[in-house]
Amino acid sequence: MRTLFLTTAAAVIAGLAMADTPSINPGQWETTTTTSVALDMNGQAMNMPGQTMTSSDCVTEEEAEFTPEDFAQDGCTVSNFQSTATTASFDLACSQNGVEMAGSMAVEADSDGNGYSGSFDIAGNAPGMGDMKVNGVVTGKRTGTCS
Repeated sequence: MRTLFLTTAAAVIAGLAMADTPSINPGQWETTTTTSVALDMNGQAMNMPGQTMTSSDCVTEEEAEFTPEDFAQDGCTVSNFQSTATTASFDLACSQNGVEMAGSMAVEADSDGNGYSGSFDIAGNAPGMGDMKVNGVVTGKRTGTCS
């Protein structure tokens, strides 16, 4: 499941540039993702504390060319993709290791292409664990040229 959210965050970095979608500038990017998980195991609520992960990635000119299918990795499909010059939103459905989840994500890029922020909400059922809700916030900023 963690792979799903990291993949989504990486796709946001690598993919927010094409006509009528938010665009970012190529270069070195730092991305921070904070994820919270709430489980309902047979009527017993369990809230896991938020976890924050930060990564640094080089986004090349070629990687900046984006299609909504870039988000459809690791057993996920994208639907209802909508975008403007600075925003993108879509629904996401994933099936990984017997876990079925569905939700939405929205991203807004800074007008100068050097930053973005977004959020996601995904829910589903994990066999043996019960109902699960995952939400998170993703932020990214360009930190310079690729090393």
